[in-house]
Amino acid sequence: MAKNELELNFKGYSTFEDLETGEILQIDQAKARAAYQERMADHLKVIRTAMLDRKIYYRTLSTDEPIDQALRDFLNQRNKLNN
Repeated sequence: MAKNELELNFKGYSTFEDLETGEILQIDQAKARAAYQERMADHLKVIRTAMLDRKIYYRTLSTDEPIDQALRDFLNQRNKLNN
């Protein structure tokens, strides 16, 4: 996920388009940020729990994180589980 998607750290008022319905939404980020971050954290927790319950390694990645580091972390974790 992109860092601004995880944190809702856009400046001022923002316009968002729902890609499924085409609906245009205007939000004041200062007012919406805390609720958004809480809901996002809850959503990611549900996904993480569902994956781990199925013994699937799960890690949220930010698009600004170097992919080689994420791959190294994944391989290290997999090696720990296989030993």
